Amino acid sequence: MSNIEERINKLSENLKNSQTFIDKLPVPACMVDENMNYVVINEAWCTTFPLHKKPLVGDNHYDCFDMVKEEYPHFVDEHKQCLEGCKPFKNKNAKFGNFTLDYILTPVFLANNRRGMIMIVDLIH
Repeated sequence: MSNIEERINKLSENLKNSQTFIDKLPVPACMVDENMNYVVINEAWCTTFPLHKKPLVGDNHYDCFDMVKEEYPHFVDEHKQCLEGCKPFKNKNAKFGNFTLDYILTPVFLANNRRGMIMIVDLIH
């Protein structure tokens, strides 16, 4: 096996391990790009929320959570501030429909220096 093949195999293994880690987190978590399109989504994100559409990588967050822009504009503002200003947010006991949740928004840089954000949510009620 060549050095290049070994490196490709190692990268592939690392990607699988990373996805397994993300999927097995016990709380909903995802990563979006600067346009709020999903880059990574874990299993808990897909099964926790009563969505009209199961999110897939590449889907827009606001298409899956279509009520956010109208009913929760403060969430949209926080998303923008996190993405544009690289400012993290932490909120406890936020109301979202019938849910009470704690959440963390963390800015990240994706490939090619694009901005992104990690969202981690803990449902309280």
